[in-house]
Amino acid sequence: MENAGTRRWLRSCRRDIVDAVYNVNPFLDILISKELLQMEDYHLVKNKPTPQDKIRCILDLVQSKFSPEQVEKFAECLKQSESCYPKLKKLKDYSFQDEKPTPTVDRLHQQMSELSKRLGVLSLPIAVKLLSKKYITQFDYENIKGQPTHQEKASQLIGVCTTKGEHVCKEFYNALLAEDSLLAQQFLVTEQTTVASSVREDFSKMNLKCGEQEQGEKELGIQDLVATAQKLLGMHETKIMEFDSLAVGMALGLSHKTATEALETLDNWDGHNQLTAILQTFLVASKDPKRLRSKLAVCQPDWFQVSPRGAFLLNLLSIAQRDYSETNPDWKDLKLKMAVVVHECLVEVLQDPHEALKLVEQILKSPELGDSSLDLFKDSLQKVADHFTAYKTTFDELSQEIENNSSESWQLLLFLVVQLVRELFRKVICGSVYRLQQLAPSTYECTEHSLWSVTSFDGLRPRNLKRIHHKSDIHNYPDLCSHVSSLLKLIVHDRSTTDACNEAVNDTILKLLKKDTFGQGAFDGKLRARLLFITKLTMSEKFGPLLNLYKETYEDLKTYTASNERHRFSFLFEKVHVLTPKVSLCGLHSSSDLAEIDGSMEETFEVLASDPAKFLFFVKCKSRGGAIPIPQPFTCKLEFKDAHEAELACKEGLICGKMLGSVGNLAWVRLLENKGKHELQDEVQAKSWKYSSVDSFCIDITSKEAKFKIRLSFNGTALNAFCNE
Repeated sequence: MENAGTRRWLRSCRRDIVDAVYNVNPFLDILISKELLQMEDYHLVKNKPTPQDKIRCILDLVQSKFSPEQVEKFAECLKQSESCYPKLKKLKDYSFQDEKPTPTVDRLHQQMSELSKRLGVLSLPIAVKLLSKKYITQFDYENIKGQPTHQEKASQLIGVCTTKGEHVCKEFYNALLAEDSLLAQQFLVTEQTTVASSVREDFSKMNLKCGEQEQGEKELGIQDLVATAQKLLGMHETKIMEFDSLAVGMALGLSHKTATEALETLDNWDGHNQLTAILQTFLVASKDPKRLRSKLAVCQPDWFQVSPRGAFLLNLLSIAQRDYSETNPDWKDLKLKMAVVVHECLVEVLQDPHEALKLVEQILKSPELGDSSLDLFKDSLQKVADHFTAYKTTFDELSQEIENNSSESWQLLLFLVVQLVRELFRKVICGSVYRLQQLAPSTYECTEHSLWSVTSFDGLRPRNLKRIHHKSDIHNYPDLCSHVSSLLKLIVHDRSTTDACNEAVNDTILKLLKKDTFGQGAFDGKLRARLLFITKLTMSEKFGPLLNLYKETYEDLKTYTASNERHRFSFLFEKVHVLTPKVSLCGLHSSSDLAEIDGSMEETFEVLASDPAKFLFFVKCKSRGGAIPIPQPFTCKLEFKDAHEAELACKEGLICGKMLGSVGNLAWVRLLENKGKHELQDEVQAKSWKYSSVDSFCIDITSKEAKFKIRLSFNGTALNAFCNE
């Protein structure tokens, strides 16, 4: 069998091979012995979660990386493995004597490796186009969508297309051309590869059409731009309501005030309408669709999605709005939904999360959505809004408008709560995500949101958690209580048997949470407050739609109880100054696990801004003893009469220190390595400048891209920072 035929035979039998090789390890050993897999490929295969994913990965490598001789050897390995995998004996014989050439399929296979890396968020839009034209099935689409990373989604999509033949591969390139003409043209025409004339003609027509589209880009309607934005942001991967359009506006460079005012003009909080309003505001200001596209292309969907908990709360608010519009709504149920949302928001912002439960209990005891209930809601939400400089004024104005229990009052209140939820419950990529408040045009206060807080709790070893994690699924409230009780007992080393009675289990959870093991400084306060809230509702409420929220709390408890470095140490960003004018800071989150390497604690953070800029980041290190003083390098803050004097001081410089930059009438200077702290202080005093020590570590970074990474490393005495573009 010639090599081209062998490749096509492997493609045609792909599903049968995946079905036959149920345990990939023996087959991997054969491939290693034949020297068909390099070590990096071997580890790539081993890291796949299921046997089916492993064999699919091997078949993709065969098509994209194997030489003709290796392809033949691979086919021989399949033949030799029939004793291990009996189903391989049933693989169909394939004759290629009358087979038509498949240049597009072969081409797509050759480009699979590179295309998979570069498709990014385009995989699902292309898959949607192919699904709508019935070139792939719904089952194929769900498999593609279910892959964990963009690269794996792309690899799965290309694998599906190549198994379906020449025509589907042509449609793949057509769809790619429609989504991103520049990327498509890089793969469609190369000197090394000959494309069938019919395919070339199809692509030429598409190129012409694409050129016409680009020429008329300025005339595109707003709906076309919204659709483009949704594709670039990956909004097809999530419900649009679970997307923070305000954060998108900040990423485009709009001020928080401008973006908020754009959203306030709307009558509802529908995500599509909000995104439309943000894009219209940007286009009116810039009159440049290409600039809009380039800014959106830098963004990742993860930056703007809310967490699973936030998504549930938004859904609850949506149901509450719908229920309120009914002729005879269930006022008690409606009040409960609002109380749950308010409790979650209060837990996030209050210094003592347990105060949230007291406030919400007052709401639940009040008359069903009467004036007293409305006042309690307003008072509780006021405590949340007070933590947001941007919303405090808005809420004060809103409170004056809400004078009675009218539909307009509740619509205004719901609208504000929805945006507060989106701000408070951002998706946590890895470890922690920061809520950014703009204190001044170039100054941002950072508030960490993380499942972990530094406490005396060490976490449990995996072997202790194993039997809990292997329990049956949670189908109802009694199941949930049983799981929570078992895990809490494991934490306090309680070996008693849980009573089957629901009320007894409830009491057990309450008694356990009162132990010193879960006290302040010993266990995360937010998580404890949420666990207590589960036990405070009546039985009828527990069996309702809130079960999903309780499940999320239990999943958080499982994750939190596992051993993790974050229980004993954390890097904390306190404040960020953007030294480049007209640039917004849009996002800050950790992008790697916290790890101890060579005696140092290390973690990587990702930063998103509206444009490349110069930044000053102020960071502290926190351990169980509190904030750790960082003695080196010493940094101090200088205060001047005005911004002009501060700028002149930065230009003039110092002998003993490096001027890091200025914001308004403030500037920062770092001690040079060969100078003493007192020398710097004497020099500053000689110039009659006001100065004060900075107890945070100051990182000065000038980025080349709008999105970049910072690697922090703390060895116990000094903190080092490295910027990775």
